[in-house]
Amino acid sequence: VAEEHFRVRAKWRSIADGLPAARRPRIGVGRGVLTVGGLSRPDASPSADTVSALLAIAQLRRTGCRLPVELWHRGDPALMEKGVAWTLWSEGEIILRDLHQVPGGAEAKGNQLTVIALMNSGFAEVLFIDRDNFVIHDPRPLFDVQSYRDAGALFWPDFFAVNPRTQLWNIIEEPPRALWTFDVGQMLLNLNDNKTWRALSLTRYLNQRGPEIHWNLSRGESELFLFAWLFVGAPYDTAGPLAVAGDLNGTTFCGHTMLQFDPSAQDKAIFAHRSHDKFSQSDGLRWRAIKPFKGLSMPSHIEDGLQILRHDDQSQCSCQDGKADVCWDVLSDVDQSPQ
Repeated sequence: VAEEHFRVRAKWRSIADGLPAARRPRIGVGRGVLTVGGLSRPDASPSADTVSALLAIAQLRRTGCRLPVELWHRGDPALMEKGVAWTLWSEGEIILRDLHQVPGGAEAKGNQLTVIALMNSGFAEVLFIDRDNFVIHDPRPLFDVQSYRDAGALFWPDFFAVNPRTQLWNIIEEPPRALWTFDVGQMLLNLNDNKTWRALSLTRYLNQRGPEIHWNLSRGESELFLFAWLFVGAPYDTAGPLAVAGDLNGTTFCGHTMLQFDPSAQDKAIFAHRSHDKFSQSDGLRWRAIKPFKGLSMPSHIEDGLQILRHDDQSQCSCQDGKADVCWDVLSDVDQSPQ
């Protein structure tokens, strides 16, 4: 096992230090938002992924944010029709980017697409939002948060702490410690920062080899992003604890959305990342309740109709009379002590 850890560690180091991708080949320009939408489909109708991405962009515009948006897809016929690219740019400042046109984009799948899109973005600084992520407030002030300016990367926590027994600790030669995994449904990255670029280059490799190796050692990309940053020593900041939004089954709470907070105003939810019961899969779950760790500050058009439930409510989660594949409840505060 030790020899295997050494071999994997050496490969990680060669990716982080020795390859051309470890230094950004061209300098990006300006600030922008990036999301990944539709994939190839056998018909010419918009894919569910494209619809979700366009809904996310529409909500972003509703907050007043006018940053340009790169909408990445992989040959979605609906986005390639004549006049679509010009319409999206002229009316929504949306730049269509086709993954088929960049190295590795045609072969990549699922979680691998995010990093490929980020590494081929034309922006210097980018806010990535997943296509099932609704922005609640204008995110432009996030680019000026001092901890992000200092570090070059800002992440938000996932539901899970890092597994103290994962072999990834042995690979990076660090003792296990209490850390949150990353909810990569939103990330703020300075792509021109060399340490951030090195960590992202390693993350791309970890995801490329994920099906063979790394996904079996981790909780997927939520841990792989974190361990890539730890391995190369790239600085990052993490926003405060999340809350959960969901539906009500009578008085039973059925959580399906992670509410993430503004790091400079930690009573203000800024992202609603619908990590379960996606829009394209929904059989009726809506946002009708929130279980916060703290008070929330939300605009009225989202807050209206939501019932606030305290995080210590002991009711059990039984979504759609037990028919939902997964849902979340917040029963108590997470113990973040070293034990």
